[in-house]
Amino acid sequence: MSEVSANEQHVFEFSLNEGYELSYGWFRQAGARMSSEYPSKRDVYQIVMPRLQPGNYFLRLYVRQTGERTYWSCGEFGFIVK
Repeated sequence: MSEVSANEQHVFEFSLNEGYELSYGWFRQAGARMSSEYPSKRDVYQIVMPRLQPGNYFLRLYVRQTGERTYWSCGEFGFIVK
């Protein structure tokens, strides 16, 4: 887990191989989903960390092949917000 300040703004950039699409969600440590996003297909995805209250959070990434209905989990990043 990475430690960040509640005042900091972070932007994450991801690119995928041709033929894949990204989705992501922000979660509290207790597992409660805070939000989910299904951005339009693009070459580079930018994810802006929302302003979070102090606590522990996760950014979970999901991908699918273009044309598929189901996304599958491909990564998770943990943050401790101080």
